Amino acid sequence: MQQEQIRRSMRKKIMEKNSNQPLNQAERYQYLIGLTEGKQLDADYRAAFYILSSVPEMFEAAAKCVDHEGITFDKIKRLCKGKLEESQMHLLSLAHNVFAWNSRTSPTPHELSRLGYPWLEVALNAIFISGGNMKVQIQKNEKGIPELLLDVSSYEKTKQFHERFQQMQNDLDDEFDEEMEQ
Repeated sequence: MQQEQIRRSMRKKIMEKNSNQPLNQAERYQYLIGLTEGKQLDADYRAAFYILSSVPEMFEAAAKCVDHEGITFDKIKRLCKGKLEESQMHLLSLAHNVFAWNSRTSPTPHELSRLGYPWLEVALNAIFISGGNMKVQIQKNEKGIPELLLDVSSYEKTKQFHERFQQMQNDLDDEFDEEMEQ
């Protein structure tokens, strides 16, 4: 019952917002998170929500299929059938796969590579989010409108660690070579 009240309240806000202008991705992302009723969300949830909020038509279906228990991807796919471009259907399949790793994903790496802008970027960002290498942040801009930002600091730390480790390995190899020459 409480879930339905939350949905009605959020739908009302969307309808009020839609009379002026459509929700942006940050607002759609926040809406999906709100449907989970404060549930602690892991990176896989956030990656799925990132994709589901990237396409307005996909979001409309997802808004009916998200609650505190999870995401009903089969229903989202049924609701989206015939309403999305092929590339967007590939994204929906990828969202399902990053959320439930044992789900089958239709797009092959070859098909993903052909998504083009902006869908390839959405797919890659979701993979980074799911892997914990990128975090979604929502901040308000100077007009007070929420904006979606991607924080790559954890990826950058991993990259720096790898570069330092590689440098240490190179230094040890050089040292070993010098000792062998003597």
